[in-house]
Amino acid sequence: MTGRVRQVGRVGLAGRVGRVGLCVALAVVLALALIVVAQAFRPAAAQQNPNAPANFVKVQGPVVALTHARVIDGTDAAARENQTIVIRDGTIASVGDGAPPAGATVIDLTGKSVIPGLVMVHEHLYYTTGPGVYGQLGLSFSRLYLAGGVTTMRTAGNVNGIMDINLSRRIASGEMPGPAIDATAPYVNGPNTFLQMHAVTNAGEARRHVAYWAEQGATSLKAYMQISRAALKAAIDDGHARGLKITGHLCSVTYGEAADLGIDNLEHGFFAATDFVADKEPDVCPGQARGQQTIATLDENGAPFKALVRKLVDKHVALTSTLARLRSRRAESAVGVLDAVSERHGTRARVRESRRTVDRRHRSDRVRRRRAGLLESASGGAAGRGRLHAD
Repeated sequence: MTGRVRQVGRVGLAGRVGRVGLCVALAVVLALALIVVAQAFRPAAAQQNPNAPANFVKVQGPVVALTHARVIDGTDAAARENQTIVIRDGTIASVGDGAPPAGATVIDLTGKSVIPGLVMVHEHLYYTTGPGVYGQLGLSFSRLYLAGGVTTMRTAGNVNGIMDINLSRRIASGEMPGPAIDATAPYVNGPNTFLQMHAVTNAGEARRHVAYWAEQGATSLKAYMQISRAALKAAIDDGHARGLKITGHLCSVTYGEAADLGIDNLEHGFFAATDFVADKEPDVCPGQARGQQTIATLDENGAPFKALVRKLVDKHVALTSTLARLRSRRAESAVGVLDAVSERHGTRARVRESRRTVDRRHRSDRVRRRRAGLLESASGGAAGRGRLHAD
């Protein structure tokens, strides 16, 4: 763990000013992480920028030592107790059980754990505030992400427009605290029922959408459920020409079609795939529920699924799992999955009990969401079929 911190693992608070940091996880108390950032700043830079990162960093100095820390390094190695982490001129210089160097600013982390900064690839700066309505909470969310240990994040969807981009720019320049943000442009989508989402109806409109938001400062793209193949292809090609990667939460376009068009990433694992809907029409979303039903009953060892996986691998298409996001929804397809397990292993009694447990948890989740006014829109597709979830 000695040496300079790679860009992918950087702790985001100071933008491009050679930042480095560590996420110090508080023991259970607040379930948040304390970010301890040590960095030397040139006085001239601080004078040029009155909102320089130095304003947000409590502990500064050429040498900082974090002592008596429990280190979890993210490599699957066992946690190391009573470690001393030395940060010199903004770089992690050493991790070990020795004494801190003379003259170092010492922070005692007894009872606390240190982990690498979290790099998150499917995050949002908005939240559901009503059926099909999404409130922009970027200012507080960016700080909460940082407090929770996230130091680099991709927004992977944008319903506001410029706020995500401005936050990314201002954090990078040291004007605001927050993680480094890969700011996704507003969704590239076809005709839809969302009040806060653009609609592109052809390739030309998709190219103009990409061009405008790239010029505004977006650093990645995301396609959504009602986009056509022609519009998606245009967005992919224009985005790539501008150096932007594109991901998608798809429905109208299948995973296999998107891979052939050159998409870089697909969201929610195979949960959103409609490749196996028998009567799917080209460029039409059959509804997310239809796709989810086919996935729930799919034979993962069968030739069709293996062929799709092989295509994604060959085309270098990454999948983002978003397992936590799907936890409260998996009960919808759990019955089919549990039935398959019972047939394979003959464990019907255990399966029935598991189904009851899943049903209880699902009902509890729905009650909590209803109380919070967070149930999502039940409309979907260009004609209102299926379910839409803006994420």
